[in-house]
Amino acid sequence: MNNSATKVKSLKTRISVLKAESDELNNEIRVKVNEKNKKNQIKSALEKELKDLTEDKEDIVISEHAILRFIEREMGFSMELIQEKILPKKERPAVRMLGNCTYPRDGFKIKIRNGVVVTVETAEKK
Repeated sequence: MNNSATKVKSLKTRISVLKAESDELNNEIRVKVNEKNKKNQIKSALEKELKDLTEDKEDIVISEHAILRFIEREMGFSMELIQEKILPKKERPAVRMLGNCTYPRDGFKIKIRNGVVVTVETAEKK
């Protein structure tokens, strides 16, 4: 084989190796771009969730717990007396035996679910 043919074969081999290496790098780039896109989607979702949780609301919410504590401490109502008015302790064993129900009281009804009074309704409400 002459020097020129050897040189051509060597160049073709080098080109083939470089093409294979380039193709491999392109595949790695595609994988990394996909990983990057997925990370950016997750990051965007987390940023939206954070913004929703921390952005200023138009109004301040007053919890039911705070309202109850105000009624109890500032207005002088006794939560124990209110509970007794809703369902006296002497009636609780009988009501517990009824299970889930709507129980009539004096001028109102109480709804019981799983041993918990969940709401108080006026007698007219169906």
